[in-house]
Amino acid sequence: YPGHLYAYVRSKELGLSNAATVMTSTAHGEGWATYVSLKLFEYAKANSTDQNFKNVMDYYIANESLGHILETRLDIGIMYEGWTVSQVGAFLGKYGYNEGAAQEIYDLIIEMPAVYPAYGYGKMVFLSLHSEAQSLLGNYYDEVEFNDMLLSKGWTDLQELKTTYNQYMTRKCHE
Repeated sequence: YPGHLYAYVRSKELGLSNAATVMTSTAHGEGWATYVSLKLFEYAKANSTDQNFKNVMDYYIANESLGHILETRLDIGIMYEGWTVSQVGAFLGKYGYNEGAAQEIYDLIIEMPAVYPAYGYGKMVFLSLHSEAQSLLGNYYDEVEFNDMLLSKGWTDLQELKTTYNQYMTRKCHE
């Protein structure tokens, strides 16, 4: 839960109310939390000399990334495209997952519609912004400053996050 902790602490530092934090886009909050989890795995891997540990971190990174993407796609398939249990099973089987889990996954998503895309899509937004900033800023990229910018308005909708990011990048590119 380190991503949630950092976000709540930063919101408190900014003087934002807890109500404002929980009444906004879950894609920002959950996307941030899962982004931070991946960044922690990457940090741990980069700061270890133990190859077995690095392999475990690679597994965690892949599992976290693919799991949220899979959940997001299944939610869209079921809730938007109207997939049946057999279609969920076929999708799982096509990508090497256990088709026998289709009913359980289907039931879970039906019980909690549109919850999982906040994690998967939100994380992809944060990773995309991070990757783009690193690429464009090169040696001028500062991880702490960048992450502070991502939380500078607390949890917000993703369009506002993109606006904040664009303003940040414009300023950084003109320094």
